[in-house]
Amino acid sequence: MADRGKLFDERMKELDAFDLRQDLLVEQGVFVVRLTREMPNGQTLQYEDRGTLDAGKSLTGTSGFGGKLRGQLLPNGSIFNQGEEGDASFVMVATKMAPDHYRCFRRIEVRRPTKFGMELVTGVYYLTTEDFLEESADEPPLEMKVPLKR
Repeated sequence: MADRGKLFDERMKELDAFDLRQDLLVEQGVFVVRLTREMPNGQTLQYEDRGTLDAGKSLTGTSGFGGKLRGQLLPNGSIFNQGEEGDASFVMVATKMAPDHYRCFRRIEVRRPTKFGMELVTGVYYLTTEDFLEESADEPPLEMKVPLKR
């Protein structure tokens, strides 16, 4: 998916606006969401949530902040996720706008400096993204099957 993101501080001051790539893998009870941002200096920042998806479409796993992840795929195609512990906690709601378009809203509470599209220091942040499906494949790239190293 191609995404356009905006990051705000807790006073809703816009800190950054950027493009990022979101790769999604859902297969045989496994799910992976990986965000990749190419920085102007050529550095790549990546974030990944990874876990399992049960028959009731509940998600459990590890967040890209190193904590526990819980979530639910909703009947209307929308998604709710919550990350606890680790460097940051978050709540994420992805509302399905069309078959190939999601609008995501995240509230992130950072406890220890971390990266999420940019360097984040301790505090509360809000991230909005518009996510558009660009392509899909029957067989995912091999790199999506290997977890990112934190």
